[in-house]
Amino acid sequence: MQIDGAGSRVLTRDECLAFLASADVGRIAISTRALPLILPVRFVMAGDKIVISTWIGTTLDASTHHTVVAFEVDGPSSHSSVGWSVHVNGIARHVTDPVELDRLAALSVPSWSLTSPTRFVTITTDQLSGLLSDDCDVSFDPFHNAESQRRTFDPGGRRTSGLIVKR
Repeated sequence: MQIDGAGSRVLTRDECLAFLASADVGRIAISTRALPLILPVRFVMAGDKIVISTWIGTTLDASTHHTVVAFEVDGPSSHSSVGWSVHVNGIARHVTDPVELDRLAALSVPSWSLTSPTRFVTITTDQLSGLLSDDCDVSFDPFHNAESQRRTFDPGGRRTSGLIVKR
């Protein structure tokens, strides 16, 4: 187990991906007009890629076409004041392949609008890091079915492992 300088436990890649899969709201950092902009977005995981949806012609659409972005998700541990945080630096790209578009449409990527967004964007998770307070225990249970836990599907359509945070 690796501990950072502030006493938080450094998460493994698998733990980071599991925490990402347990959330549905994150923040994306993009560059627009040479300035940073951080936007809240709803998302879902498809394998090890983050998937967001947007509308063609928006700032988010224009700033996620083959560009480097940062993405961050955090949350509290169950029933405590300690928490976790996952940070991603990845390449955002617009999805144009019809087969991939159909697969992502089946995932029901969440949106804050009543109308369906017109563009899917994927973000790679090649550079991934995360921290967890040291008084928590992370374990994986593929059969865990808590109502608060989100389930995601990998590209092959199989359910990913569940994540339980214990105090």
